[in-house]
Amino acid sequence: MLPGIRFLVLFLIVGLSGCDISGTISARSGTLDDDYVEEPLSGGVAEYETALVTSNNILTLISKSKYPDLYRIYFSDAMKAQMTSKEFKKFMIQVKEDVGPLRAYKSMQWNFSSGKDKGLDLLYSVKIAEHEKTMMKYIFVFEKDKPYINIVGFSVKQRQGISTPGQL
Repeated sequence: MLPGIRFLVLFLIVGLSGCDISGTISARSGTLDDDYVEEPLSGGVAEYETALVTSNNILTLISKSKYPDLYRIYFSDAMKAQMTSKEFKKFMIQVKEDVGPLRAYKSMQWNFSSGKDKGLDLLYSVKIAEHEKTMMKYIFVFEKDKPYINIVGFSVKQRQGISTPGQL
């Protein structure tokens, strides 16, 4: 683990803790040997296209250091109540300082899992991104069966090997 990365895990889910991630959806692109692969959405995950587009849009804003825009456009009201735009920007600047700028990501790489917490059905969209110093995983949490535009949770952590389907 890179120095400073230990504290990089930011997990904001409004009022949620100990989420059950063993829901009905657990699928990702790629093979058993490689999860950083692009492939079209199909079958049971085609309905999550908007979540994938939103996740990609967020990563594009991160790559351009447009943190206030990301916060304004994609954070749910409940998340905004937990963290200010200034706090979020400070966190993302720290991520950038620790692992370098976001260099690339594959727009058709995807990993979706569903879970439930405190009566909310959730969809987790996991994206892998290449930074200057390491690979990172971005986890975007949406309320399941909503428009998949506003996130109710967000996490970023260093990628540790290949994820199995459903593994965050």
